[in-house]
Amino acid sequence: MARFPEDVCINAERWALIRSSSRLAVEMDLIETWCPALRPTYFRAPNNDDRIDGIRYRVPVEAPGLHGHDTVRLEMVVPEDYPASVPRIYLHTPELPASAFDARAHMYRDSEDRIHMCILFPEDWTEDYTMAGMMIRSVLWVNKYAEFLRTGIWPGRGQAHCTKCGKRLEACTC
Repeated sequence: MARFPEDVCINAERWALIRSSSRLAVEMDLIETWCPALRPTYFRAPNNDDRIDGIRYRVPVEAPGLHGHDTVRLEMVVPEDYPASVPRIYLHTPELPASAFDARAHMYRDSEDRIHMCILFPEDWTEDYTMAGMMIRSVLWVNKYAEFLRTGIWPGRGQAHCTKCGKRLEACTC
């Protein structure tokens, strides 16, 4: 099971804060505390005051860079039923074309064939995990992806999944 840093998870104290304020307030505080260097900007659909629809942020890429970039922009899309479902994170600039899909690089395709990061299996997501945790893990993903492009080998641990359905190989029925 994927683990998030405990400092950015919702613990008992943060659940109490959520009950007295809101999930969004607690999440934004975590992002401001743990991710300010990523320079996050929030976006919302019109007339949407009680939740955010996503976050755009910048991630520095260690040498040799990613497609010639030393900084990339990511976009986290927050599902309507958040925190029940995991957000999706897309490489926004440079955007990955559908032809760049490679399951060895820990990525998924959405229903529109856009590539998004495989940060964890959706069934491993819990409501204790946060957008700040996803942002932190996406920084690791970006730099691992840059290394993968350079060497053809994904650095570090990972869990194999089906290239069609995205499920763990042992759970796949494709």
